Amino acid sequence: MKKLVTAQLLASLLAVSPSLPASAQTTVSYESSPVQIVRYSFEPAYQHPITEFGATSVDLRGLPEARISFVNVGTAVATRVRFIVRSGNRSERLVDTGTFSPRSNITHSFAVYPEVADASIQVESVDFVDGTSWQLK
Repeated sequence: MKKLVTAQLLASLLAVSPSLPASAQTTVSYESSPVQIVRYSFEPAYQHPITEFGATSVDLRGLPEARISFVNVGTAVATRVRFIVRSGNRSERLVDTGTFSPRSNITHSFAVYPEVADASIQVESVDFVDGTSWQLK
């Protein structure tokens, strides 16, 4: 009897409670990330020779690149995708901003520190044009 009264009370409260406006809803519910990584690779830094005063040296200023191909499999337009790169105890966050429409294939490159080259990459969070977001748990 107590469970039935509790269920009826809960149902009546839900029926009369006002719904939240869309602007107050900040989390999108997806079983998995609404942005899926299709593939990623790490490219070594390009080291090009520099000739100064008759001597040749190597320019080491370039950083390795992480090349990430991903697709927005959600239903809303994404505006920011944060990736986390992990290698051993080190991690680095990469942020891509733009307009990422549903079903669009995107490939971008990011400079990464040499210590995280040859690591794994995951989608950490996604922000959408309507103000909602998704975050890795």
